[in-house]
Amino acid sequence: MAGVALFFRELMTGSPAVVPSLVTISTTQLWAWAALALAAVSFGREQVLFGEGDGRIELGKRSVRAQLRAWLGPRGSTPKPVHALVFILFVGAIFFYLGFPLQARLGETGLLFSEWLLLLPPPCCSLRWRGSTPVRRCLLRRPRSRQLGAALLLMAGAMPLGWFLAWIQGFVIPIPWELLEGLDELLTAESTPRLLWLLVIFAVTLALCEEFVFRGVLLGGTRGNGSVMRVALLNGLVFGVFHVSFESVFRFLPTAWLGVVLAWIVLTTSSIWVGVLMHFVNNGAIVLIASVSVLRTWFEAGGDAPPWLLLPPAVISMGWGVRLLRDGAKNGGSGFNEEGPPD
Repeated sequence: MAGVALFFRELMTGSPAVVPSLVTISTTQLWAWAALALAAVSFGREQVLFGEGDGRIELGKRSVRAQLRAWLGPRGSTPKPVHALVFILFVGAIFFYLGFPLQARLGETGLLFSEWLLLLPPPCCSLRWRGSTPVRRCLLRRPRSRQLGAALLLMAGAMPLGWFLAWIQGFVIPIPWELLEGLDELLTAESTPRLLWLLVIFAVTLALCEEFVFRGVLLGGTRGNGSVMRVALLNGLVFGVFHVSFESVFRFLPTAWLGVVLAWIVLTTSSIWVGVLMHFVNNGAIVLIASVSVLRTWFEAGGDAPPWLLLPPAVISMGWGVRLLRDGAKNGGSGFNEEGPPD
């Protein structure tokens, strides 16, 4: 515990010592895996699950692999919240230890590889393990045209509201302008091939891979454990934390806000493809604003604050999208429930 606290303190100062940092990370990782193995052995016993027995753990009867399979449940079973949370921790650890170094070394190509090779395979394996459960059938169902229209209206309103949240947050959390300038340079395209490349990386790739992780496995495992808004809030908070680093704390609030909106509409429409579309529109719009000189000049005219003319249309657009979804549900639309989509 002391090692982790000192490690974070050194990271905040910007000068962490190499050897103590490696010792802290490696021992914490070993402890995490040991705790996971112990939990798998413990909760794989019926005496522990049902409160029977004396609480002793008998090792050696089944391998750790068998215990993990028992903990996950049989193929085709519905995932539990603990499965989803452990999955997110696992994906986060892989991305932190392998994805970030890959991006630091290869840049944009590293981001592409880390998303497709590290972030997308785990949720695909999880969905394959779950087989034909209601979660898989709900997530992969084809959305209706009315739902797609409502999703576009919601995102058209959620994006400007997220920008205003980021601006308001700037009065409390200092904005690292040097980091923003670097991101701005990265997302600016000076030619059509460069624009298409950026859209492939930041719009198509991030939308598809991240949605399958957060609105796929995480949302599928936590649905039904509260109201739709409560589950969406939890999903958005985890989504925001995943995108936060020591230099980008300012991203948490707007990213969490978009995560809540995406989770809510996926829960409402029972289709992950709606979330993929909205995620693509959000990221693609940022690339276009940074690359198209007319849009860039208009957004920068107001200084640090977003254009205030966007606020009333954003609220109207979100209200219209919500109403369109609710009217569709009343006329026979489906929601994200345990039984899956209607025939």
